[in-house]
Amino acid sequence: MKKIIFATLALTSTLAMAEDHSITKVSKPGQVNIVKDGVGLAFFNLRFGDFPKASIGKEKNLLKIEWETTSYPENPDEKVELCYYPHGSLRQETCNWISPNTRGETYAFNEQKFETYSYAVIKHHINGGKQPARSAAQDKVIFHYSY
Repeated sequence: MKKIIFATLALTSTLAMAEDHSITKVSKPGQVNIVKDGVGLAFFNLRFGDFPKASIGKEKNLLKIEWETTSYPENPDEKVELCYYPHGSLRQETCNWISPNTRGETYAFNEQKFETYSYAVIKHHINGGKQPARSAAQDKVIFHYSY
């Protein structure tokens, strides 16, 4: 009986030890040469070194993604998407529309896989305006996760 109680307590304490972490990535979207329209991309790739050693081999859960976008100030018809690729480039992404030159957070990508091959992209869709289109600053994402 004592062994069962000890085993139950040990298992319960192990399960309760999930840790919350975050990874911050910054990227400047590129110049867009516009004929009719174009897209400036900021990539946020994850690497093994971004994760603590203690998380290796453990299932990771995405809690939320915080974002901060720049804008293409001389291109007023800009639309922006935050896209998440849970399985790397092998599968279709999930995207949400966000606003240029703002910050926020989303829980829309929770329940999806989160590993070293997962990544996010902020897509700046430009339609008209000054050529070439140049971003004012950098985009930023923070991946919040637990394991």
